[in-house]
Amino acid sequence: MIKQNHAITISSDLGNQAQAIFNNMGLDIATVVDYILRQIVHNQKPYASPVRFAEANETQKEEILLKLFATVDGSFVDVKKAKGKPAKLGGWEGKVTMADDFNAPLDDFEEYM
Repeated sequence: MIKQNHAITISSDLGNQAQAIFNNMGLDIATVVDYILRQIVHNQKPYASPVRFAEANETQKEEILLKLFATVDGSFVDVKKAKGKPAKLGGWEGKVTMADDFNAPLDDFEEYM
């Protein structure tokens, strides 16, 4: 897949607040924008609401955003309830082990070797 760079302009306050939320989820703004655009393309519409986002009240805006974050099967993670530390590399180090013979040939496949 060939990627393109696009520049968007948002208020620094909004960007900082959004980035703080996404950091807590282990995400960055580019990943979230990519996800939202994929949902829009998949659904062939920006969101399932008769109200234009700019004219919506806070409750309607929340509903619109939740629909944007909905998965194909209609389920979604409630962003307000999603808390915790972002994943870090090496977090499972020393907690997972493999058998010494992990790469050894399996007897069940002997006839194919």
